[in-house]
Amino acid sequence: MEDFKDKDKQQQRPSYRVSSQREMQRNLRDMARRRERSRTITMAIIAALALIVMIILIVVVMGRSKETPRLEFINMGETAKRVRVEGIVVRDEVLVPADANGVVEPTVQEGYRVDRSGTILRIVDHDTSEIKAEISELDKDIYERRQDLIRQGKGAEADRIYEQTADELEPMVRWLRRDGVDNHLRDMPALRSQTLILLSNREEQLDRLTFNDDELNLLMERRNNLEYQLIAEAESLVAPVSGLVSYQSDNREAALTPDIVETIEVGALLNYLEEAQGMKPLPQEVTVGTPACRLVTSFRQHLIFFVPKMKAFNFEDDNVYVNFELIDQDLILEHCPVKRVESAGDGVMLVVATDREVETLINRRKIDGNLVLDFTQGLKIPRSAALVQSDEADVGRIRLVEKGYVKEISIRIISREDDSLIVEPLSENDIVVEGDIIVVNPDTVKAGEPIARTR
Repeated sequence: MEDFKDKDKQQQRPSYRVSSQREMQRNLRDMARRRERSRTITMAIIAALALIVMIILIVVVMGRSKETPRLEFINMGETAKRVRVEGIVVRDEVLVPADANGVVEPTVQEGYRVDRSGTILRIVDHDTSEIKAEISELDKDIYERRQDLIRQGKGAEADRIYEQTADELEPMVRWLRRDGVDNHLRDMPALRSQTLILLSNREEQLDRLTFNDDELNLLMERRNNLEYQLIAEAESLVAPVSGLVSYQSDNREAALTPDIVETIEVGALLNYLEEAQGMKPLPQEVTVGTPACRLVTSFRQHLIFFVPKMKAFNFEDDNVYVNFELIDQDLILEHCPVKRVESAGDGVMLVVATDREVETLINRRKIDGNLVLDFTQGLKIPRSAALVQSDEADVGRIRLVEKGYVKEISIRIISREDDSLIVEPLSENDIVVEGDIIVVNPDTVKAGEPIARTR
């Protein structure tokens, strides 16, 4: 019997162990499922938090990147219409013939004025190349000695002279660079002339400086003696009248005189513009009777333009004035009175007078630039400050700042130029005066809202 019980116990033990293992497996599976659910919930929470943070960052960045209103004071100003034109310069001028055979040695630099009976140049009838070569070597020695003294701290004034000349030459360099890029070197003689004038002025100023240096003084004394020797061996050419000296010509002096201002026809002007080749240097070797130099004898010059797409009535008011911008030299001739207007097909021929910059234009026959017309004065605002339906609209709205709040009013556009407008209030009840504050970028504000800060 006992053997039977023992045998029965032995048969029951494996069944109990199997049941325990199954329970353990179920527990492990439950634990795994709970861990998976916990991990899923945690990841969902993290993703939600990340999304919330991202939304917050986007809102912050968008808030910071919103353009801040920019404010400006309204000022009185003017606008003008600019028309690109070509024209010719007409003045009193005369070619002075040589009274001897030989090589021209200028004593008055180009662009300088000479009095009547004053010596313009000298004509040397024999070879002076050796003397000139020695003078050239002396000039180099003088320059190097001056530089040595400047490096030793003895030429503060000379430094100023060099810097001043460099500043004056900068526009010439820009002019030359522009013409080189355009492959258009027609104005090279005029550039050369003005450059020589500047360099000559520099040398004259340097010669007047006292360096208290024996070596420099000896070099300059030797150069002066050689120059006096050249003068003594030459024939002098004196000025028949007072005027500005030029050593260039286009052989149009006899034809283009102030007398043609009242008679020139549009066709003749267009021919001159088409055929103009610019001034060219006169030959340095001359014979009796050939031109040695040119004298500009008047203080006034006339500019004759062809103005496309304009009508004569635009210039028929009394006391009409225009400005002319000579682009390649950053030069403006202001307040030029209109002397004659002639209709010509799809444009007009316009004659104006000026007594300004005669020296600057001495070697220019053909000129091109902007004719500045239709001046309008009034309240001037940036074009971006006006809310308009189109670029050609005559009315619009602007937003002002009044007592810290944005105020919107309607305006009438009187005139426009590039990035500016001349405006006035559209309604008599609205007032805009110089000194009012305008919002330059009006899309950043709304009427009635406060403006806390600007940039």
